Amino acid sequence: GTEAFPNLGKHCSHSSCGQLDFLPFKCDACSQVFCLDHRSYTAHECPKAGAKDSTVIVCPFCASGVKTVAGEDPNSTIERHLQTSCDPSNYDRVMKKPKCSVRGCKEVLTFSNKFHCKVCSKNTCMKHRFPADHAC
Repeated sequence: GTEAFPNLGKHCSHSSCGQLDFLPFKCDACSQVFCLDHRSYTAHECPKAGAKDSTVIVCPFCASGVKTVAGEDPNSTIERHLQTSCDPSNYDRVMKKPKCSVRGCKEVLTFSNKFHCKVCSKNTCMKHRFPADHAC
């Protein structure tokens, strides 16, 4: 039992729980210890979560994450982002994934399935890697 290891684990600080947890979570807002079920701000109704709570809005023009400011209207946050740090050229880089160059193939190219033909310099999926398969 735990008699041999009296300092092993911590009890959940949630008022209705108290479960002994061997992998406890310490809340970065209120510094109390919680079990897996009560680790989130909302699950333990953290009184100090307001300062820590963060929400990110994805900008529809540049696809960057914009952190909201507590107490501020999200529209104002996005408006400030649009006027200061929005870069629409980032949208294609983030949202459009490279696809196989073979007409009609919709395979998204990743590090592990991309083939670069040394003859014609086209990037294809592994299925179309042979010259006859990609009109080399």
